Amino acid sequence: CFSGWLGVSVSDRGRGLRDNLVDPLGAEVLLALTHHEGDGCSGVADCRVRERLSALSPAAISLTPMLSFEQLLRTVEALPHWPRVLAAHNNTRISCMRKPAWRSLADGPPYDCKGIYLGNSIFAPVLGSARLHVLRQLHDLSRCLGLVASHEAVRGRAYDRLVHSRLEFVWLRPHP
Repeated sequence: CFSGWLGVSVSDRGRGLRDNLVDPLGAEVLLALTHHEGDGCSGVADCRVRERLSALSPAAISLTPMLSFEQLLRTVEALPHWPRVLAAHNNTRISCMRKPAWRSLADGPPYDCKGIYLGNSIFAPVLGSARLHVLRQLHDLSRCLGLVASHEAVRGRAYDRLVHSRLEFVWLRPHP
């Protein structure tokens, strides 16, 4: 299953992914993709997904709007274990405190974090760098697993193995 934003650069309509990952594994291709309003399309047909990634010949495609920063923030702050996550991010090396006056990204990040190297955190962009998309990638992985489950139901049998790759990854040599 490949995941990612539809707007990433994928060379030769996905030929390298097919030649170096899909075909060596004898795999089916499932795509869990996102789009945002700047893409000018919102569905598989009007985004021309099959044409843009024609070398992949996907068996199933899911295309949903990319989660906004505000959606990510609301989601993680609503989690019952979020207070424990914050507590773990407040110790002798790291400090993350919610800015009480924060209203939107125009105010900068909602948490003032110190000690997170280059802002790289599993909770970025909520805790850490607003330029990183780790939570979106985890959400995409979850969508991949959902797509796999629904496709397994259609097929009538489970897959023996699953491989996940970001759509923009470049596989230089065939997978062993």
